[in-house]
Amino acid sequence: MTENLGERPAAILRAIVREYIRSGEAVGSRYLVERTRLDVSPATVRNEMARLEELGYLVQPHTSAGRVPTDRGYRFLVDEIRAPRQLSEGQRRALAEELTSEEPESVEELLRRATEVVSHFTHHAAAVLSRRARPSTLRRLELFPVGARMAMLVLIAENGRVEQRMLPLGGSLAEKDVDALGARLAAELQGVALEEAERRLSAIAPSDAGERQLLDDIAGGFQSLLDSEDHIFVGGVANLAGEQAFERETLSRLYETLEHQKEMLQLLASTLDPPVSVRIGSEHDSQDLHSVSVVVAGFSPGANGLGSVGIIGPTRMDYERVIATANAVARMLEATLGVPDAS
Repeated sequence: MTENLGERPAAILRAIVREYIRSGEAVGSRYLVERTRLDVSPATVRNEMARLEELGYLVQPHTSAGRVPTDRGYRFLVDEIRAPRQLSEGQRRALAEELTSEEPESVEELLRRATEVVSHFTHHAAAVLSRRARPSTLRRLELFPVGARMAMLVLIAENGRVEQRMLPLGGSLAEKDVDALGARLAAELQGVALEEAERRLSAIAPSDAGERQLLDDIAGGFQSLLDSEDHIFVGGVANLAGEQAFERETLSRLYETLEHQKEMLQLLASTLDPPVSVRIGSEHDSQDLHSVSVVVAGFSPGANGLGSVGIIGPTRMDYERVIATANAVARMLEATLGVPDAS
């Protein structure tokens, strides 16, 4: 959270951030006074700008230029948006018409269309994450040898989801060793929450390298069971190429992130803090995303899952409009998928 600046500095900072978002040009004191309704002199504005720069909210790109907001300056504006504003009735109607203009053949088709609608409306990249409720408990585990060099793993979750795979046996593992390990794992892990079972599995000390590899392969089965209900749809990636804020190398790394489902799942899941959350530039853990902002709005399509609408663009984005759009589409998806629209 940002500090309490006082009424006048806050008004000046708010005006600078909004003007820079609008124009993309460094904001000078005289221009700011002429364009806004600030009842102060350019000299006063310059003094406040200098103080805001010292506090880390603004930066002066060139000696003779005005100021531009830092990530902290953007954060100040975002934190003031205590609740997502509503889009106008016309904007909501346009979004709804694009989203439901044709009856979707499936939920996946609806979510894919949502990414296209959001990216078209905001001119940024968009992603929609659908995550059905994960199976919470391991009902059954079977591990048994199939010949001398293979083992069969069967994992069954309480909702009936099954993960079955053949695992190679290495080292000196004999069939009796596989049987013994299977009996031990069944006794220790059946009836346990999947996340906890996976944790307990990783804590088991192997007797040799062969058992270590087998345990790692079993852990892969658990991870597949946990991840099997996650789906992500990405759209509007071409919009990023038109963003002057991105250098070619940054664009290349960003494209790679958007193309990898696991990285996108982590990005949206780590950003999500209902109902709407925003992660700005240097707030991302990854250096590759330090020129990117991500706005995420969560939604709950019934009791059996959850999801989120994400918008990815430069730090110089129209946060008020983007936040309102993400929230509006999330609420529309809830309504369409069976949860009443409460907005």
